Amino acid sequence: MNGLKHGLSSHARTLLESMEALGENPSEFQDLLGSLIRSLRPANAAEMILVEDVASLIWRKARLDRIQQGLCEQNLRTLERERQRRACEVGLESVDTSQAEVLRSGLRGLKDSPGKFSEMMVCLESLR
Repeated sequence: MNGLKHGLSSHARTLLESMEALGENPSEFQDLLGSLIRSLRPANAAEMILVEDVASLIWRKARLDRIQQGLCEQNLRTLERERQRRACEVGLESVDTSQAEVLRSGLRGLKDSPGKFSEMMVCLESLR
């Protein structure tokens, strides 16, 4: 832990700075690193550097997973707003089924309406 506490390990220091900038909790990273040190028991400086690298990679992977999840959710919201906007533009306000419902039951499960057929045409066009 000396390398982490004193900033001798530049990648750990940079990671801690990025955590603070992103609103993450650096003590959670230190807990992860401490846990890895206890379980892997590095015997020398080289092994300690490898343990720090593993902790850093685990943390960054978790961060990327959170970012990817957030981007997917944001894209879904954007697509839903765009679908609703298009439906309103062409006078298909009667299509009030949410995207989640369409994904769950499919377009075929919805009652027949101009909006339903318009959505089917959009889907078919995108497949083409």
